[in-house]
Order: sequence, then C-alpha cells, then structure tokens
Amino acid sequence: YVSDVVEGLTLASTAKEEDFGIYNIGSGVGTRILDLANQINTISGNQAPITFAPRRNWDHILHRVSDISLAKEKLNFSPVVSLADGLLKTFEWFNLKNG
Repeated sequence: YVSDVVEGLTLASTAKEEDFGIYNIGSGVGTRILDLANQINTISGNQAPITFAPRRNWDHILHRVSDISLAKEKLNFSPVVSLADGLLKTFEWFNLKNG
C-alpha cells in the first residue's frame, strides 16, 4: 500500500551512509492473481465472472514475492497495511474521487 511504500522510501532516503543501497519495498507476501481478483470483486460488489487467459509466452516466472529481508534488517522496515485493507482503502478513495 502507498503508505508502506512512502515509509520504506523515507527510511531508505534517511539511512546511515553505510546502509545506502538497493532495497525491495513491498509486503513480502505472495498473492495469487485469482485471489487478488476475488478480493477486488468482493470489495467492489462485482458479480461478473473472472475470465482466464492463456499465459503469455514470455512470462516464465510462476511466483513473484518481494524479498524485503534486507529492508527489514538494515532499515527496520515493516509493512503494516494488509492487502485486504489496502484494496478497501483504494476502492473507497476511487469512489470518493469518482462519485
């Protein structure tokens, strides 16, 4: 969620010089696209079925999870907003902005 990313960027930009480096900032939790789609449908009240498409021929990575261990160790970074809460906040924000 954006507040977690801002916190991670702030920690990285104010780190001690010996801790300057490249960090993954994310949740550190893997999420299946199907689970994400189901959560979005639940939050939005969408009842349309999920459509599956063939895997893209160039996409050979089956699982993607950000490794935030270095950011935790060096920056004391720890995300606080869950995927479910972040999706709900995002949906509410879009509804507020778009009526």
